[in-house]
Amino acid sequence: FGANTANSTGAGTKRWAMDTLSAISISQNVAQTAGGSSPSVCGGDSGGPMFVRYPDNSWHAFGIASTVSGGCGGTGTHSLMMGAVPWIEQNSGIDVTPCHDQDGTW
Repeated sequence: FGANTANSTGAGTKRWAMDTLSAISISQNVAQTAGGSSPSVCGGDSGGPMFVRYPDNSWHAFGIASTVSGGCGGTGTHSLMMGAVPWIEQNSGIDVTPCHDQDGTW
């Protein structure tokens, strides 16, 4: 929902982009995307979801856009979704805790 270029104010338009997951730190509760020549996080994207595609081609929420280094399209930093589950459940009243393994086994 944020800008789509460094000089843009295109806020409010829903967009998506494919990027490469470049690093994960469980201890710091963050994941980073590569950015650079590929689309990435821009101003106004904070709070938006990051999804990963599992081997069965299903998509799962994985992170929450937080910051970008190097300006629009740079390295995106995302808070890992697992750290937000208690807050989401408390504030929405909806159980979003994963109840299955990656392969869908309950």
